[in-house]
Amino acid sequence: MTNLKLQDTVVLVNGDSRFNNNAYDTVIVRNTIISEGPLAEEYFVPGDSTISSEALPLIQKAGLEHRPYLASQLLAGTEDIRDEALAGDVTSTELDAARLILQSTLVKTTLTPVTSVGNSYVYNVNYTYKIYPLHRLGLPDAFEFLIRLPFDGLTMVGGVSKVQLTVVTPHNVTIDQNETKGIDENNAEIQEIVSQISNTGRAVTSFEYHIDPLFKVRYTHNSPVFAG
Repeated sequence: MTNLKLQDTVVLVNGDSRFNNNAYDTVIVRNTIISEGPLAEEYFVPGDSTISSEALPLIQKAGLEHRPYLASQLLAGTEDIRDEALAGDVTSTELDAARLILQSTLVKTTLTPVTSVGNSYVYNVNYTYKIYPLHRLGLPDAFEFLIRLPFDGLTMVGGVSKVQLTVVTPHNVTIDQNETKGIDENNAEIQEIVSQISNTGRAVTSFEYHIDPLFKVRYTHNSPVFAG
């Protein structure tokens, strides 16, 4: 594990659902990571595929999330899933199946080195993926995404490490401030700051924290699906 100095993540959400019959919105994620040592491992990051509504409960039961993972950690131990199934080990079979299903929706990538100065190593990693309407909650115009910072393989050090997240949501949406939140390692809520950009009708939601948080942003489109 390498100590983190900073992970600065900027997320741009395009409201493509307004033009594709409410099929999906597109999330573009850009990360700058500054660590105290080199980072050479590969990661799985979200791709164009999505988890089906039938598979989602299994993923959640296994404590997994649709987010970046170290490739070596996500698949560790899954090679014996057939033997586990034949042995009647339902719990282990379900856990490995959940990992493999999740991996099928992710793509492998490496961090791109930018520069290094002393013991500071700077990397970029960017990815794009789709998010889908919350039909399962009866909210056809609402969308949400989760992101946990920092990435696996990085250690948060008190007084040294910092993560910051900036999310730009689509034009003319309402941020659900009950569901939009950061959650720290003690399950306490991290306060977000929501700012409106009057000239473009977009909202910017930002968080800053110094431990290992999970962030969720939920918004609802106010504009109807484009009909010409």
